[in-house]
Amino acid sequence: MTVLGEAQPTIKFSIVTPTFNAEKYLAQTIASVIGQQGDFDIEYIIVDNESTDRTLGIVEEYLARMGRINSDRHAGHVSLSLVCKKDRGMYEGINRGFSIADGDLFAWINADDLYLPGAFEKVAQVFAAMPQVKWLKGITSYIDEQGRSLSAGKCYLYAQELIRRGLYGREAYFIQQDSVFWRAALWRNAGGLNETFRLAGDYELWMRFAEREALYTLNSPVSCFRKASGQLSENMANYREEQQRIERPCSLHDMCLRGFFKLVEPRLPDWLDSLVFRVFCPFTSLHLVDGNSGHVHVRKSFKYKV
Repeated sequence: MTVLGEAQPTIKFSIVTPTFNAEKYLAQTIASVIGQQGDFDIEYIIVDNESTDRTLGIVEEYLARMGRINSDRHAGHVSLSLVCKKDRGMYEGINRGFSIADGDLFAWINADDLYLPGAFEKVAQVFAAMPQVKWLKGITSYIDEQGRSLSAGKCYLYAQELIRRGLYGREAYFIQQDSVFWRAALWRNAGGLNETFRLAGDYELWMRFAEREALYTLNSPVSCFRKASGQLSENMANYREEQQRIERPCSLHDMCLRGFFKLVEPRLPDWLDSLVFRVFCPFTSLHLVDGNSGHVHVRKSFKYKV
């Protein structure tokens, strides 16, 4: 067991936000990144696809304030950079951003979502204390267009083999991208995002991550996903079509699990959910990191959500 807060080498986050005509919420997203406080550095890269609204002006306003923002920090340094270049889609822009990143931990957040105060401090503590953690997912909550809370997030746990086979994000719950962080080496080993996708690139990336490493879940709120009209995420039919392009093995065991998550799981109480899940996966490790007690520990959880 490792106590959170023990002295560790300074960690550097590299955060990428892809933008295109993102003026409506971008200032809130930027503030949620550069406002993170703790003994870590932040490299924030905004990659813009030739916006024609006020997006670039908003970024320039923050660039002009970075000196004052850093002078007001108690620890760590924040940098902000803007890359403007036409791209063929969001995933090309994200890859471009990470190609110039030099941090220890990577993540991307879209221009209408938010990180919660204190999120980076907790994430940095986990990665510093636990070298075995290569990627980590916190809790995602949901807000509306005005920033009002819609629902508190749940702490979901993920089986490495089931990620690899593509169960999560189809029949089972999603791995919400806005609350996922990973080591730079994992990104480089996996090869980054597949730019032939427009919507399901994160789903396919998680499958490649899971071929290499287990996903750990941090039992602590990290981010807010904003539900707003006109989002790409609303286009579930096209998202499902892209998922169909990804080959997945389909054994009888897989078919039973998919049926459980699709047809049975929504109707069961949590305690019975877990019992049924364990019937299908009796020896599957589910990695839970306690982010609230002041200690880092990992256990093989009996439950698959907390």
